[in-house]
Amino acid sequence: MTRHLFSLLLFSLCLSANGARAADVVDASAGEPVAAAPAGSGPSRFFVRTGVASIMPSEGAVMKVGGAVVPGATISIDDHLTGLVEVGYRLNPNMSLAFTGGFPPDIDIDGAGTAAPFGRVGGILYGPTALTLQYQVREWGWFQPYVGLGPMFMFVFDNKDGAMSGLDVDPAVGIAAQVGVDMMVNDRFGVFLDVKKARLRTSAKGSLGGAPVEADVKLDPLVLSGGITFRF
Repeated sequence: MTRHLFSLLLFSLCLSANGARAADVVDASAGEPVAAAPAGSGPSRFFVRTGVASIMPSEGAVMKVGGAVVPGATISIDDHLTGLVEVGYRLNPNMSLAFTGGFPPDIDIDGAGTAAPFGRVGGILYGPTALTLQYQVREWGWFQPYVGLGPMFMFVFDNKDGAMSGLDVDPAVGIAAQVGVDMMVNDRFGVFLDVKKARLRTSAKGSLGGAPVEADVKLDPLVLSGGITFRF
């Protein structure tokens, strides 16, 4: 369902951008001069991208009970949607520094593999963030692709018990790469599509039936986002 909703969002954004470009063509055919989108030399230094993000973890875990590895025990986390805001500052016509944050998702962590009979083992309220250095091609008119690389952070605001009691998931630091594009309607407004892939690992602990449990957790999320770009 998450993938279907996000696909619909991407389709709508592309229609919006293409519709705006078509309107420019109509204006031009009517004899009205239309200013081209900037190639990166405009006065705007700051930008904001805001929209919806689909977070799709590539999750896994090595679980230990009483210090012994439990063969085949792992975790499962569903894909989830959240609101996203990226605020950036343009260092020069092509390089920018951008901070990405999202509305903190509240997610369930389920047992999987040999841990599946335990069902929901717990949950967390967390904040996904990233700080990326981006290179953007702004010389192609309205179509302005970019790539980025930088650290990704996961802040854990709340731990929630399930089958495990005393669940404690550590904050995490990883690295994220991104590819995206701004499709500008004019020199200030546009729409964007963005893909981020992160390497993100953490650890967790708690107790299960009175026995101490530890887990080394792999998250490695793929983040697809789309929305509106504003430059000022």
